[in-house]
Amino acid sequence: DPKTLTARPGSTMKPLTAWIASKSGKHAAGHSVECSGKYAPIAGLHCYASHGKLSLAGAIEVSCNSYFFDAGRRLGWQGVRAGFEDLGFGKPTGLAPGEASGLLPNDEWLEKNPEAGISKERRLERLAAVVAGGHGPFEVTPLQLASAYHDLAKALSAPRGKIENEIFQGMTRVVQ
Repeated sequence: DPKTLTARPGSTMKPLTAWIASKSGKHAAGHSVECSGKYAPIAGLHCYASHGKLSLAGAIEVSCNSYFFDAGRRLGWQGVRAGFEDLGFGKPTGLAPGEASGLLPNDEWLEKNPEAGISKERRLERLAAVVAGGHGPFEVTPLQLASAYHDLAKALSAPRGKIENEIFQGMTRVVQ
């Protein structure tokens, strides 16, 4: 049921994260990230491969976790949360009665789910990185995802800016 089923969205969030980062001004056209298979700034985060130096289009094409961990870290938890909230995650879309809200952690959720031995600052940094890549404590409905991609598709319509063009190129390359 597309209105009540919730699941972790995984890599489907990566183009949306790129768009959020571009709108926030925290992502410049041509930005690249070096993927060694591990995301060194945050212990325990890794990519499934070592991709080397990637642009945004390349990161979308190969679904590089490290690139999007970096985007989330640069956005910060409040930026990731606000961006996903603006796209309709964490609340019903209003498209169908009885919709689920999904899960987009908020302050109340963070208080109810503490992690021993980790400072709040490091926890929020890690949360921003993993949720930006579509992982961690984050669940969406198919309706929420479809609605967000509808908004992204409108933004990627011509004419588009440099970053939107990089997102478009990456999404095109991933399906070819």
